[in-house]
Amino acid sequence: MKPRIVHGLEAPTHIARVLSPKGIYPAQSTQFSEGVYVADKELCFSLVTYHEPYEEDPYSEVQWLTVSEIRTYGALMLAVNRELGGYSAFSPYPVSLSLNCPSVPDMITWASDYVKPILAEELSRPGVL
Repeated sequence: MKPRIVHGLEAPTHIARVLSPKGIYPAQSTQFSEGVYVADKELCFSLVTYHEPYEEDPYSEVQWLTVSEIRTYGALMLAVNRELGGYSAFSPYPVSLSLNCPSVPDMITWASDYVKPILAEELSRPGVL
């Protein structure tokens, strides 16, 4: 079952976000309770559960990230073994896609098969980046 891009007032189930090639990312894809991080040589991205934004929060330079995205990126950054020289630096694009996605057992493979092509197509549109 393919994801569907959400437009208008309809509430999405997930947010998909491409990670800039300027970042340094873990080489292994990982699944969390609120989403997945997909490591791919062509395109790294995250697909996380959608949560309504909190309007009362103070502004920050990453205001456009959702709570689920911040939790996912934070967990990945903390999981790096710094004693072995591990390092990660996340650089998410401020462009995301709101999607309605089914619940599937292997979300990493599903996201690679179905979400990655949608994100790649979005990135190829003029004026996106």
